[in-house]
Amino acid sequence: MTSKKNLIITIIFLAISFVIGGITIKNNYREIFSSIYKTYENSDENLNDRLSMTFEQAIKSCNSAFNKNLAGLQYFIEGYGITQKLLNKKLINDVDIGYMLKDEQGLLHFAGYNYNTKANAKKLSLMNDYFKDIDIPFSFVMALSKDYEGRTTFKKGIDIYANANQNCDNFIAGLNENNISYLDLRESTKKGDLDIENSFFKTDHHWKTETAFWAFKELVDYIDDSHGMKLDQNNYYTNIANYKINTLENSFLGSLGKRMGRIYSGIDDYTLITPGFETNIKLYQGFDKTPQSEGSFDDIIIDKTLSDPDMPADTNRYASYFSLDSDFTTIINENAQNDYKILIIKDSYALPVAAFLSLTCEEVTMIDFRLSKEQSVKEFINNNDYDLILMMYGSGSICNDDMFDLK
Repeated sequence: MTSKKNLIITIIFLAISFVIGGITIKNNYREIFSSIYKTYENSDENLNDRLSMTFEQAIKSCNSAFNKNLAGLQYFIEGYGITQKLLNKKLINDVDIGYMLKDEQGLLHFAGYNYNTKANAKKLSLMNDYFKDIDIPFSFVMALSKDYEGRTTFKKGIDIYANANQNCDNFIAGLNENNISYLDLRESTKKGDLDIENSFFKTDHHWKTETAFWAFKELVDYIDDSHGMKLDQNNYYTNIANYKINTLENSFLGSLGKRMGRIYSGIDDYTLITPGFETNIKLYQGFDKTPQSEGSFDDIIIDKTLSDPDMPADTNRYASYFSLDSDFTTIINENAQNDYKILIIKDSYALPVAAFLSLTCEEVTMIDFRLSKEQSVKEFINNNDYDLILMMYGSGSICNDDMFDLK
C-alpha cells in the first residue's frame, strides 16, 4: 500500500513538473531559439561540429531559462515540499548544498559531515602564538550547534549526517591540547537560563536574536572573568529590560525553508531587539575604515528594509543587523563608558552578538576571512591597538580550512 501511495505522489509531482517546464519553455522560447540560431549561424565549423555546438547551446539556453525564469517557481518549490512531506522524507538531497535534514522536533539542518576539526584547532594555535607575540589576548568562542546533544533527535538512518556536535567536541579537544583560551557556549546552556527548545529558527541555520542576546551576555561575563575587562559593571547593557523587543509573527522563511517551501518547513517568527536607551554610533567599512554613517543604533546598525514587517517572508531577516557579512566592519560607540577596543574574527553567527557587544565598549571591529582575501589581516591588526581579539564561529566554519588562515 505504501509503495502504491509513493508511486501516485511521484506521478503527480512529475506531472506538475512537466506542466511547469512546458510553461517555462513557452514563456522563454524566443530567447532560447534566438540563442540557438545565433550559435548555428556564427559557427565556422563543419556541419557535424556546428550541430554539436548548437545542441550544447540549446541545453545551456534551456538551463538558463529554468534557472532564471522558471514559471511558478514558488509553486514548484511548494509542490516539491508537499511531496516530501507526504512521503515523510527527513533527508532531502539538494543539488547546491548536498543534504538537508529535518529533525524529529521539526527543525531543518544542513548536513553535518565528519571533519578533522582538530587540524584546524592546530592551525588556530599558530594564530594564537602570533597574537601572543604582539601582546594581544585571544579567545575562541564556540557558537551553539542547532542540534543540541541529548535534545535533538533524528530519524534512524539519517543521524549519520548529523555530526555538528561531534565536530565541535573534537575542535574543543584540539583547543585544550594546544592551550587555547575558549568559551564553549554549548556548555553555558547547562546553566538553564536559555530556552533551548526555541533557541534556533526552524527554517534557518542561524540562532534567533533572543539566543544571540543570551550569547552576548555570556560573552561579556566570560571577558570579565577571563580577561579582566569590565565591559558592563552595572549590568545595564546586558539587561534585556533596557531594550525594545519587536516580534514579527510568521514573518521569516530562512535559508533552508526557502529550498523546501512553507508547507514542508513551516515559518518562523522573527524578533528584533534594539536599545531602549540613547545611542550614538559611527560605522566604518573596509580595510581603510572608510566612514559610512553616524546616528542611533536603530538607524546605523539595523537594516530597516530587512526588518520591515511588510516585506515578504523570504526576506533575509537574520541580516537585519548590519545587512550582510562584509570584510572589515568597525563600530564606534560615541557613548561608551570605557575605551576598550575589541576585534572579532567571525562568521554570520556573530552579527547580532557584535551589534550588542558594541554597546559595551568604545570600538568593535568585525573581520570575515571569507571576504577579506585581498587585504592583510595581520597588517590591519598591527595598525590598530586592540585590547582583545575574539574568534566566534559556528559548527560549519570550524570545518572550513580557509577560516583559519591569518595572512
